Amino acid sequence: MKVLRLWLILFALAMLVTSCEHREPEIIQSVLQTDRELRNVNGVIEYHHKPLTGFVYDVSAKGDTLLSARYSVGQEDGWARKWYPNHQLAEERFYAHGKRENTHRAWWPNGKLRFQYNYANDLMQGSEEEWFESGAPYRKLVYKAGYEDGKQTVWNFDGALFANYVAKDGRNYGLTGVMNCINYLKSDSNQNESLMKGAVNEK
Repeated sequence: MKVLRLWLILFALAMLVTSCEHREPEIIQSVLQTDRELRNVNGVIEYHHKPLTGFVYDVSAKGDTLLSARYSVGQEDGWARKWYPNHQLAEERFYAHGKRENTHRAWWPNGKLRFQYNYANDLMQGSEEEWFESGAPYRKLVYKAGYEDGKQTVWNFDGALFANYVAKDGRNYGLTGVMNCINYLKSDSNQNESLMKGAVNEK
């Protein structure tokens, strides 16, 4: 009985070693953002024609880090951060298998908070806040599963109220402001989002 048990243990260990030997090793790479072999192929970041697992980075002329973004099998996965040349943090965003998650933040060059967004499963969830470089509030919106939901407020640069309304069931009630300006504010968020993805070559 003891011999049989010992044989089973040895067999299990042999199978474990064999499976480990045939496992493809995960290749971790660090690639400069301007590398010509780094490409965006239909939303997948590839390096030498293979989905990248590793980091995309950028540095200043002095060698200081300006960008660090982690990728797993070609998708953003983990923290992505940007810095100003003076080493001050400019942006930080978090991704899980290519989807936006957690709290995304950015700061103005003077160190004051520029925006703070919250995501769940790649959709805006909870508060979305932005500030002017002076520190005065720019807008404060509330989202639920990617849609405006609740009280939404937008201010002009001089602090005057620009929009103040409640979003409910796809409709807005109250002072919504000029529609063209509201659209401009939304496009500004999209522009901020693209800063973190990096200027890699499109195929």
